[in-house]
Amino acid sequence: MTDEQLKADLRLRHPEADDGLEVKDFVWRYGSALDALMYARLFWPAFFLERGMIFTAHAVKDHGALDKIQLSVSDPTETEKSFNLVELPYDLFNDLDMTDEQFDDLVERIREMWTARLQMLYPGQKFVVEVAPLDPSDPESDLGLTVYQDRT
Repeated sequence: MTDEQLKADLRLRHPEADDGLEVKDFVWRYGSALDALMYARLFWPAFFLERGMIFTAHAVKDHGALDKIQLSVSDPTETEKSFNLVELPYDLFNDLDMTDEQFDDLVERIREMWTARLQMLYPGQKFVVEVAPLDPSDPESDLGLTVYQDRT
């Protein structure tokens, strides 16, 4: 999605806005610091490296990953994949006024930022952040974001 497309969509959402507003102007006029902090956790999350495996904060807090991996792990990559699947349903937000193009762009930006975050935190390691349908047989399936190390 280009900046021009985003500005056009923002103007539809905020018809009272001046035609000359740039994306940063919409942030200033309609955004809030609290919203920015909330979204920061989505775009730039915490990750934990434990016993040579990477975990999202969600896996640690909500699924007890660190407690469960105290046992022997036969396949670290599969363990990471099983704990680090984050669902990205189309109704991720209460406001469903979103096009498929907007959703796809949002998901791709999340993937890119998670990749950059992992590279910053662990520069000597390689990670995969992949997006795939939760149900590959369903063309309308919600998406999932999975994080694991590239051990090849």
